[in-house]
Amino acid sequence: YVCKGELFISDFTISLRGGMKQLNLQYQNKRLRDAIFDPKNYPATLFKLSEQGVEIAFSDYDEFPENVQMTSFEFLMNLGISVMMLLGRGEEYNEGCYILPANGSKFYEIILISFKLSNPGAVDPRLAIGYYQICIFIPISFSYLFPPMEDISFIVDEIQEKISNATELNVEWLISIKHQVLMWIKNHNDLN
Repeated sequence: YVCKGELFISDFTISLRGGMKQLNLQYQNKRLRDAIFDPKNYPATLFKLSEQGVEIAFSDYDEFPENVQMTSFEFLMNLGISVMMLLGRGEEYNEGCYILPANGSKFYEIILISFKLSNPGAVDPRLAIGYYQICIFIPISFSYLFPPMEDISFIVDEIQEKISNATELNVEWLISIKHQVLMWIKNHNDLN
């Protein structure tokens, strides 16, 4: 600062320290948000409705990270059947994004993304348009960071625009969708 021709070094030093602290806090907050929204912290599974019923199409992890009272396969099948029954009853298959409890889990909820796609491999003509559900497991302690699900419902349209049919679905695609959803939510939090 300059006042009557004099430079007040102490005022300048205080301002500089304050600015450096602010930059350091912003850097630490960015690192924390990057760690919170790291896709590796969010297991994901894709369920599909097949001739045999609900099936696990893909998961991006081997063992569910929580000690549930059953095997990972049993846990996922119970969850898959529950969410499929909830949103895929009768001939109406609801599409959209939802936050739901992860049945049997004390520490996770799920972001559920339900959508339909052409299924050229279907034997049963009723499944020519397949029904799929992505479950992204989110720690309950982070759920306050997630916006209302109608804010990310655009992802269903993007899936249907980018994927022409179910033969294009694979675990790499599942990971990329999970990453896209988490990055959108992270950026949404950066703006708020």
